[in-house]
Amino acid sequence: SLRDFFIHSMSYLFNMADVSKIDFSDTSRLVLVDTRQRSRVPQIAFLLDKENIDIHIYDHHPPMEGDISGSFELIRSTGATASILCSLLREKNIALSPDEATVMAIGIYEDTGSFTYSSTTPEDLIQAGFLLSCGASIDTVVHFVVREIRSDQVTWLNELLNEMKIYNINGVNIHLSVISSPSYITDLAAIVQKVVRMEKLEVFFAIVLMKNKINIVARSRLPEVDAGKILIDFGGGGHAYAASARLADHTLAQVELMLIQKLEKEVRPVR
Repeated sequence: SLRDFFIHSMSYLFNMADVSKIDFSDTSRLVLVDTRQRSRVPQIAFLLDKENIDIHIYDHHPPMEGDISGSFELIRSTGATASILCSLLREKNIALSPDEATVMAIGIYEDTGSFTYSSTTPEDLIQAGFLLSCGASIDTVVHFVVREIRSDQVTWLNELLNEMKIYNINGVNIHLSVISSPSYITDLAAIVQKVVRMEKLEVFFAIVLMKNKINIVARSRLPEVDAGKILIDFGGGGHAYAASARLADHTLAQVELMLIQKLEKEVRPVR
């Protein structure tokens, strides 16, 4: 929903272009924002191998195996990359319009779960306060970030609850649901987050077949379970507390078995 909002309501502000229509032959600098994983930028991954390419990275994700290296890197442990960029703009005394402030505020609210995720830092709150002083619209933020579950999503919420199994791996209870849908499920991550809050789960993995792709959405509140690290081998990634991945050419049973085997290797034992 945030992507759709940006494309339909805000793209006119930033002179956005379709990747397929860009001539990259003379590109000399690549700026990566909110990622440093090749798998997250498939449409321009070929530029990473280009000779003499100047790569700049702005990111808040923890270090991962296979991270892209840049000639310039600004990496801080904040809840949102937008907080890092906002701080940089303030250092350089670059003014923000109310529309720009709104877009950045949406980024901070979304990536911190409206400041409820454990990754939230004082920096996120400070920069969000600054954005409000620049005229960011709270009404717009609330409209796109605070998502109540819709009637059509209740079915999938119930499916996740009904299919939930518990695996005790290295002393940690891992909750896992495996379901399938013939059509695309909008806001799957929001439904998963709702399940976690309703059931007060500490670790939850949802494996969902949608059309011909299998999606994995993970949430963890325990330091023993690094969701981002676990899903790296599935072509995904994210944070220790929230991550996702998407696979093709696998069955649900295969992915479930692969995930359990990965958990057995990666979940740190507790007493």
